[in-house]
Amino acid sequence: MDDAEAVARLCDLLICGMSMSEACARDDSPSRTAVYTKMAADAAFRATIARAREAQQHAIIDETIEMADAATPEDWQVVKLRIWARQWRAAKLAPRVYGNKVEMAGSNENPLTLLIQEVQGRALKPAQIVDGEAEDT
Repeated sequence: MDDAEAVARLCDLLICGMSMSEACARDDSPSRTAVYTKMAADAAFRATIARAREAQQHAIIDETIEMADAATPEDWQVVKLRIWARQWRAAKLAPRVYGNKVEMAGSNENPLTLLIQEVQGRALKPAQIVDGEAEDT
């Protein structure tokens, strides 16, 4: 697994959309055990594989368009599941591109502000939950 050419070949296969299992099953590729062992021991190699897997998600997401276009009234549910599985995987392996976007920002019209509510002239204090019941702190 120390052969730079073998690592480059493996990364090329991953980037083209092949799974790690498929890539490692080829005669010219290292075994899955060798790959995962080296990933555990070598941070630079682990980062190289992570970058290849992130790029791999672009190819896999491209396939989903072809899958959707080829769906028929008989198999659309199977195709939908296959597409969903690929989207889920892409979100996990390339979260910056395909992950759920959570935005914690205001806008010019509605900036984020800390609001303090008052009831009968008294500021509300945060409640502390004790055994399922709110208790004043």
